[in-house]
Amino acid sequence: MTAIIPLEDNYDDVMKKAMIGKTITVSMLAKVSGIDEDRVRALTRGHKDKESLIACAPHINLSTRALEALSFDPKVPRISPPKGLYMINTPFGEEMTVNAWIIADSAGNAAIFDTGTDAQPIFDCISKNQLKPRALFLTHGHRDHVARATEICEQFDIESNIAEQSSFSATRRFAYGDRFQIGTLGIETRKTTGHANDGTSFIISGLETPIAVVGDALFACSMGGGIVSYQEALDTNRAQLFTLPDDTIVAPGHGPLTDIAHERLWNPFFADNLNKATH
Repeated sequence: MTAIIPLEDNYDDVMKKAMIGKTITVSMLAKVSGIDEDRVRALTRGHKDKESLIACAPHINLSTRALEALSFDPKVPRISPPKGLYMINTPFGEEMTVNAWIIADSAGNAAIFDTGTDAQPIFDCISKNQLKPRALFLTHGHRDHVARATEICEQFDIESNIAEQSSFSATRRFAYGDRFQIGTLGIETRKTTGHANDGTSFIISGLETPIAVVGDALFACSMGGGIVSYQEALDTNRAQLFTLPDDTIVAPGHGPLTDIAHERLWNPFFADNLNKATH
């Protein structure tokens, strides 16, 4: 059983990501929401204030219902990984962790997705489960996701794969829409940029349920910050991830497993807003 991993973001993290993405300051949000500036500032620092939260959420295009739940009653998903899906969770900095994933078919043919900050747990998982790694796929070139790429590829004599516009030096580059076959696993590449200019989600078929390995494009009840483009991050997630079947398991770069059905209900960036413009 995969270890229980806490949510990557609290409600105030979500608020700050939305405010930064929409270039809305505390004073601006106070003015449009009618809430005292000190109360808005306290809200962004983790103070739980239901009245202020309800007043502010619509002005930064967050679902009031989902943001309130994240503040007072977080809906942490409890997803059991299907046979063939392995989570590798390693420390990143003093307080964070990062996920890598291994997906294997019934014959043990395996694809590794991202590297985390320590390759040894990947080596241990491969050995323990007698898997046969065939390729490494990278969701984006940020350090915590690619740090051990060379080490992993040398250990298993495999190639690394990343989107063609990435600045990271992988072995092979792919265009969005390219597909790969690893044993009986089908792997489709989808463009989920915005957090990173090379952001890729991998949609994997061949297990009992579809899997989306999404990097930092989407987290349980949150998403990665719009470092490149906040609007692009929202748009590509809607187009490429929220069009997947509800039972698709989402394997994110940080935080616990989730699925599309859960995120439709409880992700403040997308719940109640999937068909609304967020400009």
